[in-house]
Amino acid sequence: MKKPARRNASLAAAGAQVEPQLEDAPMSDIIDALAAGRVTATALTTACLARIAAFDRAGPMLNAVRALNPDALAIAGKLDGTRPSAKRPLAGVPILLKDNIATGDRQPTTAGSLALESARARGDATLVKLLRKAGAVILGKANLTEFANILATDMPSGYSSLGGQVKNPYVPTLLDDRGIPVVDPGGSSSGSAVAVAAGLCAASVGTETSGSLLHPASRNGIVTVKPTVGLISRAGIVPIAHSRDTAGPMTRTVRDAAILLNVLAAEDPLDPVTERQRRPADYTADLARDAMKGARIGVPSDPADPLNDSYYGKLPPDGARLMAEVIKVLEDLGAIIVRAAMPTAGWIGGPGTTMPVLNRNPLSRNKGNLATPPIVFLYELKHDLNLYLRDWATNTDIKTIADIVAFNDSCRESAALWPGPVPRRQRDQGRFERARIQIGPGHGPALRQDARHGRLHEPAKARRRVVPRRHRRRDRRQGRLSQRHGARRLRFGRRRQGHARLSARRRLRRESLERAQAAASRLRL
Repeated sequence: MKKPARRNASLAAAGAQVEPQLEDAPMSDIIDALAAGRVTATALTTACLARIAAFDRAGPMLNAVRALNPDALAIAGKLDGTRPSAKRPLAGVPILLKDNIATGDRQPTTAGSLALESARARGDATLVKLLRKAGAVILGKANLTEFANILATDMPSGYSSLGGQVKNPYVPTLLDDRGIPVVDPGGSSSGSAVAVAAGLCAASVGTETSGSLLHPASRNGIVTVKPTVGLISRAGIVPIAHSRDTAGPMTRTVRDAAILLNVLAAEDPLDPVTERQRRPADYTADLARDAMKGARIGVPSDPADPLNDSYYGKLPPDGARLMAEVIKVLEDLGAIIVRAAMPTAGWIGGPGTTMPVLNRNPLSRNKGNLATPPIVFLYELKHDLNLYLRDWATNTDIKTIADIVAFNDSCRESAALWPGPVPRRQRDQGRFERARIQIGPGHGPALRQDARHGRLHEPAKARRRVVPRRHRRRDRRQGRLSQRHGARRLRFGRRRQGHARLSARRRLRRESLERAQAAASRLRL
């Protein structure tokens, strides 16, 4: 498959309506063609569907698109008379969404999991509302690493039990004997990146907690932006950790990423962190060919401190040579390269930052050893995922992370949690199992931490239901005093005991003071 060019000629001569060359065209050129009336939203959507049929469902079978929107052509038809404008800058543009972003239409939102195969959402995620308002055609849902690569250790990039394995579009036939790409597509936003690189859509939206936008973008030769948490609303995204999750654009050019970011970055009352955002009116305004001139670019590698070169020191010769070429290009463009090794105290990982999880993944070279994922991911996963399942998911019996673990356990004899000839009894969901037993946010000091990060929901402790007193009397009469009420009585009882002990100490001090005063009076006499 031909590598997509960064820019190309216009889609057609002025006044002519032709089949758009999606495999080459940046989104900005597609918008220009729509605005000039050289192509329609229906023609674009039809072309996308044809390429998906030819390259994703047949031919190299990239498997980047997990499901198509059954209403895509109908939506496009309604937009045929609408041209892109300042108010609707994406009118008629086909966009794919990663399948952990909620849509309130007929599309399921599954995170690639068999456990959520039938799950739908109560409404659109905030970023989906913004895309629809801007006129985008939601083409479908892109495949991904299942649950955004938090289910198990060393899960194959781009694999999900529901969607199967995403392939890298540049070497789609180079697979090992288990069906896993030798050159992986990166993850977890694998399908979103591959779809853009292969011209299956004009642009896509992925998500990231730690590398899930950057990694697949680099593996597929496309552009992405990893926004600061709070620039794009997290409401309606299947979560890992609220303090790290974000969505981001995936496009063919930097200008396309800026155009899409203009639409996605907005304040949202459902996500308190967005209220503190600061963004320019137009991300495309400062794009220029000499934009790198004078820019200071940090390179965390200092030749004078080789023992502390924790990033570049690990690169193989070909990787080191490639990075040297990239740095040379930046210097030629006028950038100032600042070399400084990362201080040891700034390294990711260390005492108290990770949580040991036994690696049971049969495909991993480190099977049987302890993996050490960041503790914040597992700490926040249980609480955040349970809230999503409660507040957003419909048409499913799965209500908690414990339900997902139980479902996967029950399906070991019939469901493919892993690709290839791996015995189903050996398949792994170790991180979910570890997260399931965590206390999680919403307890004690975590309440203050959650407030700083801008929780998407009130902590469960704050939502505790107040039981009317008459019901408590009824429960006592019937001998069914609930555990919660029993715990409350125990807490209040302990409080009364504490008050009694405090009163006793005060009484003793008062009596001692009175005796001392009486003795002093006798001495004066």
